[in-house]
Amino acid sequence: MRLTVNGQRSGLSISRKVEPEKWNARTGKMRGTNLEANELNSYLDIIRNKINKIHARLVDEGRPFCSSDIKNLYLGKGEKIKMLVQLFEEHNLQMEKLVGVEFALGTWKRYHTTKNHLKEFLNTEYGKDDVPLRDINLRFIKGFEYFLKITKVCNHNSALKYVNNFKAEWQSPMT
Repeated sequence: MRLTVNGQRSGLSISRKVEPEKWNARTGKMRGTNLEANELNSYLDIIRNKINKIHARLVDEGRPFCSSDIKNLYLGKGEKIKMLVQLFEEHNLQMEKLVGVEFALGTWKRYHTTKNHLKEFLNTEYGKDDVPLRDINLRFIKGFEYFLKITKVCNHNSALKYVNNFKAEWQSPMT
C-alpha cells in the first residue's frame, strides 16, 4: 500500500499477494468475482476505510501531518495515550523536587491533595483508576466540581481551587 500526502510517500505491506495479470491498477482491486477476488477486495476496502478515517481525524484536528503519520497511526505506532492521573503523578513528582526552589510546600500539598481527590472521583464515578486525557470535557470537570462540593464537602472556593489545579495540569504544555 502506498500513501501520499503533499507529494510525500510512505509505503507498507498489507501482507497479501496477487498475480500481476489478476490485478487492475486503475481500480486498485483484484479482477474477477470469485471468492479469492471478493475476499481480497473486501479486505482492501476495510483498509482504505481505516486510512480515510485516520486522515479525516487528522484534518479535523487541524494539525499538520504527513504520510508517515497516517502510516504510523494505522500501524498503531506513534501516539501514546496520555492518562490523566499518570500525568498528574509525573507533575507532582517534578513539583516535589522544586519545593523550596520554585514552589512552596503548601502548593505541592494542594496539588497532591487534588490528585488524591481526582483518583477518588474517578473510582467513585467511573469505576476506573485513570482516564485518557482525550476523555476530559466540560461535563467531566463539572462532575469533579460537584464531587468536591458534595462528597468531599469542600466549600465553593476550595472546590474551585482544586478544579483550577486540575485544569492547569490538564491543559499544561507538558501534555
